[in-house]
Amino acid sequence: MKFLREFTKLNKESKYLIYASFFPSLAYGIFFIDAAYFLTNIRGFSDTFMGLLYTLMGISVLIFSIPTGMLSDRFGKRKILLIGNIIASLSIIVFAVTNNVILLIISSFLLGITEGMIGSSSLLVPLY
Repeated sequence: MKFLREFTKLNKESKYLIYASFFPSLAYGIFFIDAAYFLTNIRGFSDTFMGLLYTLMGISVLIFSIPTGMLSDRFGKRKILLIGNIIASLSIIVFAVTNNVILLIISSFLLGITEGMIGSSSLLVPLY
């Protein structure tokens, strides 16, 4: 309850910032849970393959977070966020419509890069 009382005392901009970081994270979490179920139970891929896809995403986030943050500083956070969200949307569509292993691997890698782009551009930093 203390958290809720403190939250209600925040100004409008601070609340928007919290919402802006919470809802995309929630959407990614839901996507990853659904993708694991969909690709293993519906599409018939193995649990090991799903684990490899998630591992590839994690590695690409790790590798590209700092470089995409530097791009964000150079070209502006809004541009990098926009590009990242467009690529992420396309990658998620690929997850939904293909059975091709190579496309899933490429999509997984790109999705990890876009997570790095979005995370390094939006995580509690001002958009300018």
